[in-house]
Amino acid sequence: MSLLGLKGSTNERGFFLAGNIECVKVLLELGAPLHPRSSEGDTPRDLALHYGHNHIAEVIDNYPVQPPKTLPRMWLHENLGRKVCNVLFAYLALEYKRVFTW
Repeated sequence: MSLLGLKGSTNERGFFLAGNIECVKVLLELGAPLHPRSSEGDTPRDLALHYGHNHIAEVIDNYPVQPPKTLPRMWLHENLGRKVCNVLFAYLALEYKRVFTW
C-alpha cells in the first residue's frame, strides 16, 4: 500500500484523495514513499491539491525526507531510466515464463 492507493492507481482508494490525514500519517510513519508517481505522472501531493485537500499536501510537504537506502553505484546502471527498466523487466518476465512453463 502506498499513498497512491493499491498498485499506484489514482482512483478513490488513495487515502489522500479521501482527505484522511490520519491514514496518510500512519502510511508515512510506516515508510510509504513520499513521492511515488501514478501511471499518469501525478504524485500524492499533486492529487491532494487537485481534490482540495490542502491539509494532506501540507503533511507531505512538511514530512522529513528519509535518506535513500541505496546508492546509485549499487544499481545495475545508475543512468538507466524508468521506461528502459520497465521494458527490461517485461522482457525478463516473458523469458522467465517461457523457460519455466511446461
